[in-house]
Amino acid sequence: MRTSIVLFLSLLTIGGIACKKSTSTVTPPTDKRDKRWVVTTFAGNGIAAFNDGPNSSASFRAPLDVVIASDGAIYVADAINHRIRKIAQGQVSTFAGVGFQDTTSGDHSIAGFAHPSYLALDAMNNLYTLDVNDPRVRKVSPLGYVSVVAGNGINGFAD
Repeated sequence: MRTSIVLFLSLLTIGGIACKKSTSTVTPPTDKRDKRWVVTTFAGNGIAAFNDGPNSSASFRAPLDVVIASDGAIYVADAINHRIRKIAQGQVSTFAGVGFQDTTSGDHSIAGFAHPSYLALDAMNNLYTLDVNDPRVRKVSPLGYVSVVAGNGINGFAD
């Protein structure tokens, strides 16, 4: 046992020294031409509000998550506007949600969200949402019909 501990500590020390030597010669790029990413605004005017319309004049209040569908449409969980927004063909529109805190399911024009926060898409372009103030998993069909997939609306744990 004592031999194993000594061997382990020796290997740990040797490994630490090897790592230290290999990383000490790496220097970060200093030339500005080494930058690899450019950040631009794709949609939104920078004003925290609600406004559908052209990408450059649309407004979001709290865009917390985005997903990209197979057709290239981008869906945004706009939490404080209580909506799922869609960006397609240069336009931002409301995909589902009535704009006030509600958790009603149904057609996109009557369905509500508390604060949609996380999004995921399946192979059929069904959108799944998690909401920080609604303990259910909800699905929005490609046509905008909102339904509950899991959960009963009561906080807690149960299989």
